[in-house]
Amino acid sequence: MGFDKEVRMLIEEAEIPERLSPDNIAVMLKEKQAEKNRKEIKMSSAGIKSKNRAVAMRSAAAVAACIALGCGVTAVVNNTNRPEIDNPEVIQGHKVSDYHDVYSVIQDTIINNPADDGIGWGEISNDEIPVETDTENFDNKDYIFDRAAETEDDITVTDGKNLYCISNGKVNVISAENGDMTELIQIENAEKTPVGMYIAEDRLIVISNNVVEVPFTAAETEETTAEGEEVIADSETETTVPSLPETVTQNNTVIDIYNIADKTNVKLENTYKQNGAYISSSMEGTLLYVVSNYSNFRTKPLDSEEDLDNYIPSYYTDDGKYYVDAADITIPAKVSNNYTIVAGLDTAQASPFRSIKVVLSNGKSAYFTDNAVYVAGNASGDTTIAKFPISDGDISAPIVADVAGIYSDITSVDEYNGMVRVSTLTPSPDGARTGGVSISIYDENLVPVSYLAGLCKDMGKNPVMVEFKENKAFIFLSGESNPYEVILDGTEVSPVVSSDRSVYLYKCTDNEYLGISSKTDENGKAVGVVLTMYSTADGINFTELSSVETNGVLSAALSNGKLDMKALLIDSKNGIIGIPTVKNDTYGNGNLYYVTSYRSGEGFTSLGYIEYTDLDKKYEFKRSVVIDDTLYAVSDGRIVSARISDLKVVETLETE
Repeated sequence: MGFDKEVRMLIEEAEIPERLSPDNIAVMLKEKQAEKNRKEIKMSSAGIKSKNRAVAMRSAAAVAACIALGCGVTAVVNNTNRPEIDNPEVIQGHKVSDYHDVYSVIQDTIINNPADDGIGWGEISNDEIPVETDTENFDNKDYIFDRAAETEDDITVTDGKNLYCISNGKVNVISAENGDMTELIQIENAEKTPVGMYIAEDRLIVISNNVVEVPFTAAETEETTAEGEEVIADSETETTVPSLPETVTQNNTVIDIYNIADKTNVKLENTYKQNGAYISSSMEGTLLYVVSNYSNFRTKPLDSEEDLDNYIPSYYTDDGKYYVDAADITIPAKVSNNYTIVAGLDTAQASPFRSIKVVLSNGKSAYFTDNAVYVAGNASGDTTIAKFPISDGDISAPIVADVAGIYSDITSVDEYNGMVRVSTLTPSPDGARTGGVSISIYDENLVPVSYLAGLCKDMGKNPVMVEFKENKAFIFLSGESNPYEVILDGTEVSPVVSSDRSVYLYKCTDNEYLGISSKTDENGKAVGVVLTMYSTADGINFTELSSVETNGVLSAALSNGKLDMKALLIDSKNGIIGIPTVKNDTYGNGNLYYVTSYRSGEGFTSLGYIEYTDLDKKYEFKRSVVIDDTLYAVSDGRIVSARISDLKVVETLETE
């Protein structure tokens, strides 16, 4: 599902101070271990010098490993040759038997040996590899969107009579009848930041990030020898240990379930919380699956197996706090310094918690299907895919596969006809992504079926993203107006360069697809947005049916290199399509909301637009919903209601 979600906090735990960076923590932990050893053996000054050199050398090795991982990957074929099929070895993860297993793995592979085999601290972030983007032009391409957005959370939802909008850290409940709006109640909690909502029966489910300040417990750094003599290291060779903070911030994901039968007296029924920053969620009926990313031992020295808070994730219900059972934790072949946590809830029950599963992997994005949750992330410079089978709120232990290369975003993971496809990007030695694209295909148990590497290699342009559609993959390169097409046929993978194909955005009917792209001037600058409807009888050959242009461009908040699909209104019942844009104005920013009708056989008809000029970016339109014959365009500071027939404004409601 979706992927990728944007009014939400970064997937990483709250920002870590530089002194708590992986390399610095590795130094501190090594130094601590050295001082513990002094209790048992009286060390000479020379011995301490040697130990400190070892710590420094290992830290340097960790940095070198990071560089090697980022620059030392070589693609095996170029983009025009049919490759030989090669199935990289995949080692599945295993469930642990008790907490000691978890503690041992963390100590051995992450804490004590951060540089060994590139495991643990030697992680490469997507943010460290530059990608050419143009927020006004969103790469001047069409995008696929065949995934079910209706199962995703959003910042604006409706029950058909009322609006529920997140703005300025608050949830606003607004009566909306024939365009007349009345604010009924405002839900606010200074300790939580709402990022998404669902409506299920007479319940409002609000998902929030909860950032808490916790004490940082430092390991003891002044110790004595077995004879009680204080050991003083030679200042010329002593490793510099970074100063430690008194507190650090950590994230929790909170699910609040409100009874909204009486909109003027909204009641909190249940609260569920799990460790970690919110990644994604999906809801079908009353069943909710939620994914978060969590780490604690990188902001607190792991020096006690009994201190479960230090290395075991927790979840909280109205009954109290619970540690995730050891049997529900999976350790993959390549571990990370983060946990991916997936929980299942039934929001209609008095006790909504159903199940929870955890994998020691740095999950970044989630993709939901009817029977599984796929979480992708980076580990040791490669990509880790964890598949969590789901059924009726219950979650099974994940299957894990390690894939060479770095994934671009969650659209790089796709399930089709029982097969799982994963695309990854290979960095080139200069740090760009010109090293090519790899595509790996797995069966339902993540056993490798086929593998292709080196697509679009050495073309001098960065792959921006890879999208899957049916039996094809489309590779987008920066500055290219058309993607490269890769045909995935059964167990074989053969690349085909395409110069006259587009990738289509939204499947409106069985044979009609909506595309979106930028209108540009003679200098290539985006000056408008173009909506185009295409038809296809076979899913291969497409014909343009109709198009319509708007003024203004997508705001950075909605595009950011790729369109935020939730900003697009597709109302098949009323046959309308809506999209927000912004334009420069003499007196500020022009905030526009365009609405067009579309009828098969008739094409597009522009119905007009709503326009306001503002100085504050909070008034940029982000969402819209339709209730009966009225459109409600929503920004963080204003909601505007207008008749669909002529877009005449009925009322404007300022939100605070």
